[in-house]
Amino acid sequence: MRDEAIAAYPVLDGRLVEGALPDALPDLAGLGSPFDGVLCSAVLQHLPRAQLFDAVYEIRKLLRPGGRALVSVPTRRPDIGPDSRDPYGRLFEMVPAGELALLFERVGFRIVERWEDHDSLARADTSWATFLFERLGDTDGANARPLDRLEAVLRRDRMVATYKFALLRALVDIAANRPRQVSWRNDGAVAVPIDAIAEQWIIYYWPLFESSTFLPQMNGEAATGTHKLSFAAELDALRARYARAGGLPAFLVDWHGGRFAEKGQEAAGELHCLVARMRTAIRSGPVHYAGRSTSGASTFGFDAGTRHVLIDEALWREISLMGHWIRDSLLVRWAELTARLADTNPNTASRDSALQQSLAVLLTPPAPERDTQIARQVYAAVPRGALRCVWSDHPLINGRFDVDHAIPFGLWRSNDLWNLLPASPSVNLRKSDRLPSRALLRERRSAIVDSWSRLRDAFPRRFAAELGRLAGDAGNDFATGFEALCEAVEITALQRGCERWTTPPYSS
Repeated sequence: MRDEAIAAYPVLDGRLVEGALPDALPDLAGLGSPFDGVLCSAVLQHLPRAQLFDAVYEIRKLLRPGGRALVSVPTRRPDIGPDSRDPYGRLFEMVPAGELALLFERVGFRIVERWEDHDSLARADTSWATFLFERLGDTDGANARPLDRLEAVLRRDRMVATYKFALLRALVDIAANRPRQVSWRNDGAVAVPIDAIAEQWIIYYWPLFESSTFLPQMNGEAATGTHKLSFAAELDALRARYARAGGLPAFLVDWHGGRFAEKGQEAAGELHCLVARMRTAIRSGPVHYAGRSTSGASTFGFDAGTRHVLIDEALWREISLMGHWIRDSLLVRWAELTARLADTNPNTASRDSALQQSLAVLLTPPAPERDTQIARQVYAAVPRGALRCVWSDHPLINGRFDVDHAIPFGLWRSNDLWNLLPASPSVNLRKSDRLPSRALLRERRSAIVDSWSRLRDAFPRRFAAELGRLAGDAGNDFATGFEALCEAVEITALQRGCERWTTPPYSS
């Protein structure tokens, strides 16, 4: 076959060489290896199972990052005996196509496309699977699988503070609960407002600083028992202001409600200084350094003109799809680092105690689970007979109603006003922690918007700020806000496997 090829195409002379997978391939550097493509047609089934990994690994070595491999294997052959050989004695290891695909992915490929075909020679009961794979880069390179790049940052970057955990956790939370606040750029990056990240940092670090057990967040803090993060003094000043006024939940209500102007220049100045310090810490800390110790370049970028943190589209998609899994891992690792930092001084809590306390703090939401009093007061002020159950449309009389979380608190930990709706106690009990169905949301749109109108009239700034975080700064646009609510419900249901609920006709 080589002689015939060279006779037909003389340019191939010297470029056709003999070899065998997995360990008898010639040196191909003179032919331009690594290559853009490899064709492996009807080959891998003839290798013993024990050699399959090495063969796939050698194919990977033949390809440059971004190069592609076209691989075909039989999925059915009726003439293979119990000894895995055909009537001619040829070995056929019938590896399931899904298992082969997973092997390629674990070695560092992604599946571009897959085909299932009948046999081209028209042999009965014979079929083939064909895969087009793309070789990714190393786990610390730009072409690596997105989750591998995150893992490289968490596992291999030097950790002297919890900044990187806080940045990644903020990105996960924004992707889950505030996706419309980000913008997609034409250069393949997603831009996340740095102020949105700073807001999340306040929510994370405030309870850590308030813990009755000192929980160090940086090297050297355990020895002195004081926090040395670059924004520690500003956060302490704000915490002191709210020490007797409701703590973090009260602060968030005042901030989202635009009440800092009413608290005087000193309070507004404290908040301004804290956010400015956090911007600097985010930009010059994890945004600048994440990934540099492994790949030499940061995993993130920063647009100083717009004050946005930049993240690769593929990585943002992975965070958006897998965020609820990534978040759990981040919290455990954050707590483990805190415990390690605390264990350097005998005057601090033991490692196990610090680990348990850190997890408890990190997992505790910033607001009490049923802090719905503000919404309750608004609905209680509605004239008698005018308030109706948002789900069943049954009139709520004698002041008997519940404040229901449209997206259950256990899923989103959100007491934002747009999420708090009036419901009859019996309907709320039946709904429990289920998500409303898409049909029910659409059917009850006017009732939901009517409830929003009451809440906005009572707390215009806070409502606009909270709906704006969900709907992409469209805090006074109920049409956009409602579509954002429907989108959030559907994505949460799909990603979390949540049970859906449709209220039956109301019966007293």
